[in-house]
Amino acid sequence: MKLILIGFLSGIISGMGIGGGTLLIPFLVFFNGLSQLEAQGINLVVFIPVALVAIVTHYKEGNIEFKYSKKIILSGIIPAILGSYLASK
Repeated sequence: MKLILIGFLSGIISGMGIGGGTLLIPFLVFFNGLSQLEAQGINLVVFIPVALVAIVTHYKEGNIEFKYSKKIILSGIIPAILGSYLASK
């Protein structure tokens, strides 16, 4: 029941655009005894469906400017890979 409540609150915060990880990670670490690394991994998995819903919603509303988003995505891929590699070391 505790995990359902954590997921519910995290989903509400995510839907508001704040980022559910701000609640999800501390709750998983402090109240469920997970390591921070495990909690961050779970947060990434939880983030995927939330992000997909947000993308579809913003696309339908015409809020995505593809001209800019392609440049931002491409310029973020290499630093994201580098940051993940450095964090694992």
